[in-house]
Amino acid sequence: MVSRGSLCPGRSSGGRRLSQLPTGYRLWPAGVTASKLETAIDSSSLSSFATAFHHGGASRPIQIKIAHGIGSTSPSTSRDDDSETLSPWSPGKWKIKLHFRREEGSHFSEFSSDENTALINKLLGEEWGVDSHLVLPLEIMVTAELSSNLENDEHNIQSSWLGGKATGSIECINQYTSDNKLYHTTYISNSGQQHVQISSGNWRMEPPIPLVTSPNGKPLSGQASILRFHLTIKDAIQRNSICFPENQLLLLQSNTFREDQYENGIRTILPYQYAKDNAQQMLDTQLDHESGDRRLDGTDLLPLFEGYKDMAGLIWERDEKYRKWKEVEGVLPLVDSAKDGVTTTISEDDEGWGVWPGDTDLMTVERGVILAAVNNKETKSRNRNTVYVGSWTAVPIWDEDEE
Repeated sequence: MVSRGSLCPGRSSGGRRLSQLPTGYRLWPAGVTASKLETAIDSSSLSSFATAFHHGGASRPIQIKIAHGIGSTSPSTSRDDDSETLSPWSPGKWKIKLHFRREEGSHFSEFSSDENTALINKLLGEEWGVDSHLVLPLEIMVTAELSSNLENDEHNIQSSWLGGKATGSIECINQYTSDNKLYHTTYISNSGQQHVQISSGNWRMEPPIPLVTSPNGKPLSGQASILRFHLTIKDAIQRNSICFPENQLLLLQSNTFREDQYENGIRTILPYQYAKDNAQQMLDTQLDHESGDRRLDGTDLLPLFEGYKDMAGLIWERDEKYRKWKEVEGVLPLVDSAKDGVTTTISEDDEGWGVWPGDTDLMTVERGVILAAVNNKETKSRNRNTVYVGSWTAVPIWDEDEE
């Protein structure tokens, strides 16, 4: 496996490069108008966006901060000088964490939906995951070779999850106890430390499908690819209200971005993000008890009516900007809210970028969800239902991380 330093000579923190977003790039001023905002979103480019706000006259610009050398175009960070070149089929080593719990309040709307809650109650029990959180960390090796480790009765489920054709395999890296017992992850229960084996599975990467479009009808740039894979927990698990039987099949999915995808996605999402946050800020300012609209406190009917009319307009504007942001945020990179001119940081570090087969560009993984394939106890059918049971994260492991 290649090292991080060999990919990026002169840098120790990773291979991430955003060549077109210089440090401290001032993207837009506060207090923009709706018309300028729509112009910026329609343009879908930083140059047009900056031009649209060039005469905005804001006092507190929002900035983009690129950390750890990201944005540098110096020869020392160029891949042309790499001492070791990645192959599109180079394997990658990652550490993933499986988080099992009821994800109420999560940005994954599926978790808190009434339908998923009903499914959990029906298939796993009303107490499942209540006030409990189980984390299973494990290391995996991702390759472009397919795994034949499939159970016959699960093959149809796994094949359907991967769209009928896998791209490669995910091998769980073996660990051993002091008495040479094989395991892949551990957790602490009321009975002490438990060692768990997880069987390997296959994965598939689905390219972006340009279903989300901008107001001008063109596909939004920088939409995520969809990663899907499956793993099977071989040992029964019990921790507080979270439990799974032996051979529990898990189906995992996440948004992923290669380097160019991520850069284009950031360029696309920021106008929507700012429009949403700015509309909320303007509404909050109007409602502020100390500096807000004093017409709302008066008894004169005409100013009071005008105040409520203006307030209704701000609420409509806030809801409309949120709706537009919600339409696109699920397929674009996650960014922090931008309020009061606070700096928004993109890629605070490079630790999330690693090698994944299929391309020579590094990749980052985000928005991971876990579904469990569960038998319906009421119907006793062999067909399994899938229910959202948690989320997962992934960070790459480089050679020097193990030294």
